[in-house]
Amino acid sequence: MLRKLGLPLMCLAMFAIAGGPTVVLQCVAWTSMLWDYSRDASIVEAAEKTFSGKFPCGMCINIADSQKPDPEAPAIPKVDKKSDSFNLAVVAILPPPLSEDFEYPFMGDRHFPGGVTCPLTPPPRAV
Repeated sequence: MLRKLGLPLMCLAMFAIAGGPTVVLQCVAWTSMLWDYSRDASIVEAAEKTFSGKFPCGMCINIADSQKPDPEAPAIPKVDKKSDSFNLAVVAILPPPLSEDFEYPFMGDRHFPGGVTCPLTPPPRAV
């Protein structure tokens, strides 16, 4: 059951992280603006009025306000200097990596103690 739920939940999370809800709301706002403006004018004039940005609706204004960065949020997160010195101390303790070439040993038929056998031909019908 977890596998059946995992992929849709992952797709939903990626949609939310990528800003999908904002895009959907903006499309709804444009559609409603296009619908409203096309009642009084032609579809070409309604499209120009909708996408020009000169006549935003209330929903467009709210969406634009939600996209502005929060002035109270710090622009640069603070970094803990103690963790940097700890990381440098750990690196000094570790031995250097091996510089020799490494090859995996050939296993041959060691996995099959009796050797590789072919299946019976034809396969047995009953046991």
